[in-house]
Amino acid sequence: MSTSRRTVLVGVGLSVVAGGAGGWLSQRTPLHAEQAAEAATQSTPLATARVIRTDLRTSRQYYGTIGYGTAVDLVATTSGQAFTCLPAPGAVLQADDTLYEADGRVVPILAGARPMWRSLHRGLGGPDVRQLNTALARLGYHPADGSLYTWRTETAVRRWQRAHHFPRTGSIDRGQLVFATVPLRVNAVQARLGQPVQPGAPLLSATSPALVVEVPVPVDQAYLVHRGAAVTVTLPDAVTTTPGTVVDVARVATLPETDSPDNRNGSPQTAVVNATIRLQRPALASAYSSAPVQVEVTLSEVKGALAVPVTALLARPGGGFAVTVVGRGDVPVQTGLSTDTLVQVTGTGIIAGARVLVAAS
Repeated sequence: MSTSRRTVLVGVGLSVVAGGAGGWLSQRTPLHAEQAAEAATQSTPLATARVIRTDLRTSRQYYGTIGYGTAVDLVATTSGQAFTCLPAPGAVLQADDTLYEADGRVVPILAGARPMWRSLHRGLGGPDVRQLNTALARLGYHPADGSLYTWRTETAVRRWQRAHHFPRTGSIDRGQLVFATVPLRVNAVQARLGQPVQPGAPLLSATSPALVVEVPVPVDQAYLVHRGAAVTVTLPDAVTTTPGTVVDVARVATLPETDSPDNRNGSPQTAVVNATIRLQRPALASAYSSAPVQVEVTLSEVKGALAVPVTALLARPGGGFAVTVVGRGDVPVQTGLSTDTLVQVTGTGIIAGARVLVAAS
């Protein structure tokens, strides 16, 4: 009998969690069951492995930064002799909480994206009135629906003013409150206690209170990362991991900072798009306010697949692949997802637990 040959061919593919998405396949002279014992004495040793049922996944690794996202700046909206109360960095403010005090007068924060640019009173209408009605409704004050300041809005405002010990005028003076996205986390405070208060003076910067991961993805790989994609984030201790989900991918490409560690995803000359990831177990990362992390983005996944070692594959002369099943001989198979060690296979008689020939390690 001629000596069997088993040559491992390594293909180029994507880096993966379990290995590369590129193919590894073996090429050998077909062996049948009665030859298996004799094959052990040949120049290329053979071994056996079981067909297993398992989950296969391919992924690509990136570097990112964990933090609270992009900060926005808020400014003072009133005038006064001095700031008498300011929030502390790290404080989380909810709707209707006090943003700051000027001369002992509290300035609450309500939910809204439009800055307050005029006083609001009965008879007015517009997007700013709609924003006020929506914010008061969320607080349970039952104002008017829509964009008109009606008697119902006036009544709701009086109730809100009473809760804050304001004069119950039924109208909102410009600067009496601040609209912003809430809840928010105070990132840094620019104002100082005792400092004179002027409208438009820098007050503080704020972020979302939720920890997120920002990942710069090279534009030529942006097609691999999409909203809803599953990821695994490895925290700075290099041991703890948490699943996450891509919640946003920027539509505008930028050049990263030349001294940024994120350049490990590509050269400083490579344009990137920013992907934002929400952690499914944020409590694990609560000790970090800003830190580098590793992110593995799932590209393909098959659950409950029948798989064999990639070195079990035979390249058939007419095309396609086969595996040598102990007791049956060479069996044609169809291949699916592969990692650096395993490949998904289907074929007649391929069942979990069956033994196949592989190259001995």
